[in-house]
Amino acid sequence: MAVLFARGKKENSGTPPPSHRGGGEPANGAPAALDSVSGADAEAALDTLGAILRVFGACAFDLGDVDAQEVRRLFERWSQHALVAAPLDDAAAEAHEARGAKGEPDDKSAASSRRDWNGLQKVVANHRKREATYVETSLANMRDAIWSFVEIVNRASSQDKQDGVLAHERLVSLRAALKSNDMQTLRKEVSQTATALETALAEQQKRQQERLAQFATHVRSLGEQLESAKREGTLDPLTRLPNRASFDEFLDRTVKLAALVGRSFALMMVDVDQFKTINDTLGHQAGDAAIKAIADCLVRRFPRRGDLVARYGGDEFAVVLRETDAKDARALATRLQESVRATRVVHNGREIRVSSSIGLALLEDGLTPESWLARADAALYQAKAAGRDRWIEWTPEVAARTADKIDPGKTQPAPSRFDPTQPAPAATPARPVPAAPAVHPPKAGVPRVERTPIRR
Repeated sequence: MAVLFARGKKENSGTPPPSHRGGGEPANGAPAALDSVSGADAEAALDTLGAILRVFGACAFDLGDVDAQEVRRLFERWSQHALVAAPLDDAAAEAHEARGAKGEPDDKSAASSRRDWNGLQKVVANHRKREATYVETSLANMRDAIWSFVEIVNRASSQDKQDGVLAHERLVSLRAALKSNDMQTLRKEVSQTATALETALAEQQKRQQERLAQFATHVRSLGEQLESAKREGTLDPLTRLPNRASFDEFLDRTVKLAALVGRSFALMMVDVDQFKTINDTLGHQAGDAAIKAIADCLVRRFPRRGDLVARYGGDEFAVVLRETDAKDARALATRLQESVRATRVVHNGREIRVSSSIGLALLEDGLTPESWLARADAALYQAKAAGRDRWIEWTPEVAARTADKIDPGKTQPAPSRFDPTQPAPAATPARPVPAAPAVHPPKAGVPRVERTPIRR
């Protein structure tokens, strides 16, 4: 490694060892010392450097607004650049891969065959600095949250002791009045004691709410950072989205967080319409292509770190929206539906038409993760039963219509004549479901939703 990153003061007067991969001369700041080692040592050094860069990618984690997958791709590209002088920009990389597939050699004089060692040094240094800053900030936030909790508990204990002393003094006075047998004094002491206790309880409740709001600010910031640390084992292998187990855990934590911070939260269950027909007509690879395209669409539509887009299973996705009120959630559901409908999926030269059915449920006080999910499922079932390609929000009327009708694994309504390769028919007004004001068929001209960003 020292050979690769240290600049030699002398340049080898001979020709570069022929074993240097990529065939180009040491350029763009290439270490002169690399030319002074034997071909075998240079080969081993490049192999070691490539392996180290891949380790950086394999051990990557989310850094603020930079996703771990993006970091993995970055270091994989630099690893290929160091090993075989692969180009770094997308266009040159595609041309390089095309030439390699045809067995055609690269132009040795081209910049794509020369290694950018200075650029590699800067990428590694900047990434490590960014990791250090992120970890230090996260630890500082965690320490602040812990000390905030300690301070709140300590202050609460002190104030509760003062309240206890005042209550004890009032009770002593009340006992003295009882012993005096003076009805006027007794009435006065009872009234004063009741007023004092009522005031103390009101102040105590107010202080508890203030403490909770203060602590919730720290917890919300810390919770977002903890949730962003996704592990490889919690990702769906096809879409690279969090899987069902990760979603279940996130949903449970979201319900607990909502009880603490008192904000609005929303849940969407998204189902790919006619997915079985796509699989049966065009094959499972076409179905996989549709799933991945819709997964990408969901990620683009919901980029906030505090939210979660997960693959719930099969052709179903789940979206948890934190700090999102009812108005924004409804507009976002409409925009998502339009985005999915506009998604272009091409497989083996054939374009696949896709759409989605969406069930929306807002989190209300007293709901458990299971009951919240059941509401979104019921709304999704009703959206599919109402004709698909629409979204429905859970209401008591929706619950009444779907009671005893949802059978896990059999929520698909009766199949219809559908060809995924044919153009979509002309849009016609969707029939509203009786007594269902929450049915929302496709509509155009939805204004852009400005969402309050979650504090990072």
